[in-house]
Amino acid sequence: MGERSYFATKTNANFSDNPRRWGLPTILGTIVLADAANGTPLAIMDSGSVTALRTGAATAVAAKFLARPDARTATIVGCGVQGELQLAAITAVLPLRHIMLLVRRSVSRFGTGPTKTVESKRTVQMLAIVERALRGQRAASPVRSPWVFSNRDGGPLDITNLRERVWRPALRRAKLRARTLYQTRHTFATLMLELGESPGVGSNATGAHQCRDGLSPIPPLHSEPTWAGRGACGEGLADEGL
Repeated sequence: MGERSYFATKTNANFSDNPRRWGLPTILGTIVLADAANGTPLAIMDSGSVTALRTGAATAVAAKFLARPDARTATIVGCGVQGELQLAAITAVLPLRHIMLLVRRSVSRFGTGPTKTVESKRTVQMLAIVERALRGQRAASPVRSPWVFSNRDGGPLDITNLRERVWRPALRRAKLRARTLYQTRHTFATLMLELGESPGVGSNATGAHQCRDGLSPIPPLHSEPTWAGRGACGEGLADEGL
């Protein structure tokens, strides 16, 4: 780095009981950056975040040189800190089309618990119009972030802030009755059925498997998804110029 030289030392360790006993990260430590000429410390920083980024970067290098050139699918096991970073790293070097996430536990404001489904597997087909909109949003955002919709620092949106300052005012302006963000998936399913899409497609896309299972004895109604953009839903959107 120019005429000045530096050296850095990193000390960190794995403390597996930290989350349970102290509410702290499993990996803790520090990185010290010093002047190589006289040893003067220049910066002391947390090692956990840097270590996490380095691990993700190593995956990106491996994927770039070891993955098949035509690879378009990735599977991420676990959705913790590394799950997010690994996905961001792989998508930076490969033009992925399909991403599968395997989750072992769920975390909400009520605490930690099992996943909603036994195998924690759900395939959600995305309409081409939705993918284009999301890619357009990411390209237009001035913030570089693994999140399509991020806060000003590139992190995830705060759900309370989103609900109170964006969601509820938008419902009032649209003159719609109050509803939770979660209930929107049911509105989506209703619109799909109105457009003539099969109940099997709606239940698969929204995760309402109890609906799908209830319809399964009726073969004509329980069909495989006709997406992306090719089914009745896609045709209906096309008729609307979307």
